[in-house]
Amino acid sequence: MKGAERLIFLGWLLTGTLCQGGVEGTVCTNPPRNTSVSVIPSGEVLEGSSVTLTCSSDANPPGNSYRWYSVRAGDTRSTGYGPVLRTKIWADNTLFYCEAKNMCGAHNSTITKVTVWYGPKTMSVSVTPSGPVFDGAMVNLTCSSNGNPPVSSFTWYSVKGDQATRLGVGTRLETSVSAEVHQFYCEGRNDHGGQNSTLIEVVVQYPPRNTSVSVNSSGPVLKDSSVTLTCISDANPPVSSYNWYSVDESETRSVIGVEQMYTVANVNGNTQYFCIAKNQHGSDNSTTLQLDIQCTF
Repeated sequence: MKGAERLIFLGWLLTGTLCQGGVEGTVCTNPPRNTSVSVIPSGEVLEGSSVTLTCSSDANPPGNSYRWYSVRAGDTRSTGYGPVLRTKIWADNTLFYCEAKNMCGAHNSTITKVTVWYGPKTMSVSVTPSGPVFDGAMVNLTCSSNGNPPVSSFTWYSVKGDQATRLGVGTRLETSVSAEVHQFYCEGRNDHGGQNSTLIEVVVQYPPRNTSVSVNSSGPVLKDSSVTLTCISDANPPVSSYNWYSVDESETRSVIGVEQMYTVANVNGNTQYFCIAKNQHGSDNSTTLQLDIQCTF
């Protein structure tokens, strides 16, 4: 190589020319590495608060492109660009990482978790046994919740109509259920608030009760006319069979019908009526009905 050619070649080496991404005159020593995320404030934050995330990386030339990602339930989403990201923190949005790039390559930070405080969420109640129970049976109720710090107190309530009654405290409660009292909920609290679960209803089965006879006439019934009687009863499962009886002057009982409704064809004042309602758990009698007869002249 001649002297002039040698000088030209050495000059080319000293300029450190590297064709990388079409950029000349820049030496690419290394792609980003040791990429990390810092958080301000560095401690725990209250849900809904804003934090500042800063992406740092070792690279030569320095990183010229930054991208931020959040991870929710395994799903990664792009959330912003630049070395600094300011964002609000929620209970389901606490995981972040950044990607740093220069002309030599790219590198991701590890995932940074922001610790967030929040009140109870997703309150729920489970019951054991889970299926229908008989009137007066004992059940076990369990209250579950998500909170940070964890829920520190649980309070149980029963509901009857529009009246709530406090039953006890703790994550679990053993209590009896009845046809009247079978709806429950729990309240959870920590340092940052409280929340009630939805109402849970225990299915309670019981035999017929409060059985009665209604008449399709509100006043006196004309003698020798017809009238329809209806047997009404409260039961769970519903009444499966009905029996109607007549009682004459000698107190002799006779079966006269097997449907919920019975029509008396020729009303007289000497006969009384009652019904019996049955389901798989038992039966119940109505009181005896004496029709109010109005005689015709």
